[in-house]
This record gives sequence, structure tokens and C-alpha cells, in this order.
Amino acid sequence: MTEDSKRISMFASEQMLDQWDKEAEELNMSRSEYIRSMVTAGRRQISQLDPQSDQEKTELREQVLACIPEEEAKDVDDIVNEVVGPMEDKIRSKILPHLDENGEIRFNPQEGGYERV
Repeated sequence: MTEDSKRISMFASEQMLDQWDKEAEELNMSRSEYIRSMVTAGRRQISQLDPQSDQEKTELREQVLACIPEEEAKDVDDIVNEVVGPMEDKIRSKILPHLDENGEIRFNPQEGGYERV
């Protein structure tokens, strides 16, 4: 962390914290490092979700609608997790390990994320 870092407060369910702590431990990261890296990764993913074609817009729209049951509210985080989750799983389980094994990236715990080699 840098000297200009600021402490923030947030709320998360106990189940969510347990999941984050488990995933952070698997990656040899602190909870703070894990959350920082996931926020950074999420911001990158969101910036890439700006559909370029009408087909992409339609597909994304259909994925979102498929997540929301008829006549029932669904939390926005649950919707995002259902739509983005499969991509996140692929990035975590396949793409990042592959890039790391090939020496193209490495995890930097001081920065809380991956960097190019």
C-alpha cells in the first residue's frame, strides 16, 4: 500500500466474507489484497462489457433477463455474479495460471495484483 492509501468501510454478508477469505488464502493474499485485486479485475471486466454490436447487446440483455425470475426481485450483485461469474471463473482457473506459468505475468503482493513480466 502507498502512503496516500485511505481506509474504507464496507458491509458484506458473513457468507461473502468467508468466501473472500477462502479465495484470498488460496491465492496467498490478505483479505485487503484480495478485495483490491478483485475490484481492479471487476473494473476491467465492466469496461469490456460495453457491447459493440447489436448481437452482443441482445445476448447480454438476454443473459441479464434470464437471471431475474418473473415477479421476483433479485439483488444486483447476484445478477452481476451470474452473468460475469463464468468469465471470472475461467480467468481465475485457466487464464491467470496459464499466463503465470508462461512467465508473462506474476502476482505482486505489495500492489495487490498481477503485473506483466
